[in-house]
Amino acid sequence: MTHFKRKYLSTILFILIFFSLTFAYIVLVFINYDANQTMMQELVKTNQLNIVKGYKRQIDEWLSVKKRIVSSASTFLEKLDPEKNYHEIRQILQSAITTGEFRSVYIGYANDAFITGINWTAPLNYFPTERPWYKVGEERQSVAITLPYIDSDLLQEVVSIVSPVYNHESGQLIAVLSSDLILDSIQKEILSINLPFNGFAFLVSKNGKILVSPDGFSEQKCNGCEPAISAILSNSEMGGTTTYAHNGKKYLVFYEPLENSDWIFATVLNEESIFGELNEQLFQNVIMAVSFSVFGVLGVLLFLFLSRKIFEHKRLLDSFAHSSSHAMAIIDKQKNVLLINDPLRKFLTINESIELGDSISHLKEIAGNEELIQTLIEAVYEVMDCTFTAKIIKIPNDDTAECLLAQIMPIIDKASKIEGCILTINDITNEYRLETHAKEHEQIMIQHSKMAAMGEMVGAITHQWRQPLAAILVLMGMLRIQVKDKIISEDRLIESFDKAVEIIKFMEQTLQSFKSFYKTGQEKEYFDSATVIEEVVSIMRPIARIHNIDLAFSYDYKKDYPMVSYPNYLKQILVNLISNAKDAILEKNSTVDEGHIIVSLSELDENYTIRVEDDGIGIHPGFEEKLFKTMQTTKGTKGTGHGLYLCKLLVENKLNGTINIISYSNPTVFELVFLKGN
Repeated sequence: MTHFKRKYLSTILFILIFFSLTFAYIVLVFINYDANQTMMQELVKTNQLNIVKGYKRQIDEWLSVKKRIVSSASTFLEKLDPEKNYHEIRQILQSAITTGEFRSVYIGYANDAFITGINWTAPLNYFPTERPWYKVGEERQSVAITLPYIDSDLLQEVVSIVSPVYNHESGQLIAVLSSDLILDSIQKEILSINLPFNGFAFLVSKNGKILVSPDGFSEQKCNGCEPAISAILSNSEMGGTTTYAHNGKKYLVFYEPLENSDWIFATVLNEESIFGELNEQLFQNVIMAVSFSVFGVLGVLLFLFLSRKIFEHKRLLDSFAHSSSHAMAIIDKQKNVLLINDPLRKFLTINESIELGDSISHLKEIAGNEELIQTLIEAVYEVMDCTFTAKIIKIPNDDTAECLLAQIMPIIDKASKIEGCILTINDITNEYRLETHAKEHEQIMIQHSKMAAMGEMVGAITHQWRQPLAAILVLMGMLRIQVKDKIISEDRLIESFDKAVEIIKFMEQTLQSFKSFYKTGQEKEYFDSATVIEEVVSIMRPIARIHNIDLAFSYDYKKDYPMVSYPNYLKQILVNLISNAKDAILEKNSTVDEGHIIVSLSELDENYTIRVEDDGIGIHPGFEEKLFKTMQTTKGTKGTGHGLYLCKLLVENKLNGTINIISYSNPTVFELVFLKGN
């Protein structure tokens, strides 16, 4: 009995410890599963909110331009009499249809007179003052958007933008101008949204009336919209995330109210589908842990069997006994194989018998996996002949998505002489896949940040075009009146046309800048840093001006600042930093008239330095340590917590630079440093 305890006690203890470690690993797998589930849910919420906010901003800008056109047209109609100026009024209505891409534009007067810009004759029993669009304009007393109503021409539901027309002298309501919206373009946008997990998007009024959905312009055609709308209307929050259950499934709803109408834009995702891949990975990890436990025990038993055959090589045997791997070999100082076990034979695809004492080079002749054995032989020679230190090699297989970890540990005696080495191989496929999965998540975050930056650019272009469009509309209206009244000279007419051409060329230049802003391509390219920064500043400047913010770019225009890198990533970083600066100024300047953002570019030794400086509210005290970490934001529910984290990720991993904050307030200064050649 004593002999049995002395002989097998260490083995039993080793097996118990091994099973304990396996159990601990399974516990860690479940803990990691819970953490990944939470992280994925938060990531999906953040990404969906960014998508909702981006498309909400597009629809807002679309409606804002339409409302401005209707308002401008109503201004021209104030002084025109429907009887005396019938043709002029009709021309203005037709011009508004063309400019605003409306289905129709028409005006109804208080005496039930009616003029339309399309070829449609109202029936005898048609009274404009009794129509829903007229009543909305009369009640709102300003430019407004109606709820869906039955159109007398189409005999189906339409939505209109209406504007009251007042007498410019008495201030009394004389008419209501109405324009029918074409919602097909919004429906196409909704259909083009690439939502994961079988999601869908829709547009609804604040009283629960469906406006646009992927299935059509009708509540009956929107499958699954009704419970989602009920969840939105029952939520006290004006925007964000809510949930609901339908047919035994749980759904997530992301929604945002529009600023230029009583509409709400929303997307819906199936919550169960989000975690499908995680559940599959959990099952695979548990099976792998159990398999690892079984093979580990078998490896220990195999080790005990082999240890008897190599007892004479005591030092090597001791090192072998304390190794945790079950695929291994022992090599002496002459580089001869003293021992190789079956798991390593399988890795090397060796089916023939091996004479112990053969040279390690002999394995090349009998191993099926020639690439792996060549890598191992080179590593063994390097360790034993050159470095005298342990070497670890990660060997991925792109075809099978597997990965091996090889370790060569030298055995050195007291005289610092090489006695041999131990070669071990572990299968780290699971860890490799987790690492790859983390990189994929990182790429998804970068892509969604890029889409958010694209949304900022779309907003900037829209604002930059708004004033030229209004200017052209006013200019053409004035020219029409002056030409009709024959009060304009030829020189004045040519000057007006030249002005219109100048405005159109400006809009074309803006469009060309935007087209090249996110051109495709993932290869490094040669570019001028100042030119890239100037593009970002020129596109972001109009939207800054709307908030009374001065956006300036300071650099030495006589010099060139060449780089070889990824210009799109640099643009993405700058858009993020400028957008953050704008938000910081708006948060501070509720009572201040003006804010300032200065982007500067300078050259020092071998580096370029880009600084983004603002006089906003600054960084909140105590937040300095969390500034560049993920899921950390100073904007409350308005922020995603990924902006500065992704900036740091792109600067360090893609552009080989550094990002730091130089001043936390008065002013707040972020600094980017890149190598000249990169």
